[in-house]
Amino acid sequence: MKWFENDHVVYSNRGVNNGLNGKSPDSFNLTPHKDHVLCRDKEGNPTAIYSDRTWDFNPYRLSAKSINKLYFDDCLGCKDIALVNLIYEEIRFILYTILYQPGSGRTGRTSASTFVQYFYTVRKVGRFCIEQADNTLSIGLTVNDVFSNVIYMKAFLNRDEVTGSDRKQISSILIILEQ
Repeated sequence: MKWFENDHVVYSNRGVNNGLNGKSPDSFNLTPHKDHVLCRDKEGNPTAIYSDRTWDFNPYRLSAKSINKLYFDDCLGCKDIALVNLIYEEIRFILYTILYQPGSGRTGRTSASTFVQYFYTVRKVGRFCIEQADNTLSIGLTVNDVFSNVIYMKAFLNRDEVTGSDRKQISSILIILEQ
């Protein structure tokens, strides 16, 4: 996997950027810093910072219609704040990986609206994990556990609230994460 090409940094599925101009997202790191900028507006102001509770990818949208912001402050119906924080950290990292994975969309780029749909689907996996807290066989189940264990994934996919669109999103996410 190439992240550098002739001294140019390849950014977030957006192609080669000839140097940092203050209006581009930060370059890929294996472990993102809490202040890692994922998206900036046309003035260069960050609209999505890795550790923030809200990510706004509207500057990357392809249509005139705005897209929803991503909110990481829903308690997911759980009183265990440590578990909620762990699940959201895993969701952030999965989304971060998707954002910086080359070739993650049909055209080699993941659109902002598709990225938002990935968020909603992965957040459903997070809610599934929270709901399993009462099950003695799966206490402490995490998003990474679901994505890496066929039995947990089947249990998630067999739920009534999982739609056909969710199944397609999960399939796409798994393909991207395998790369």
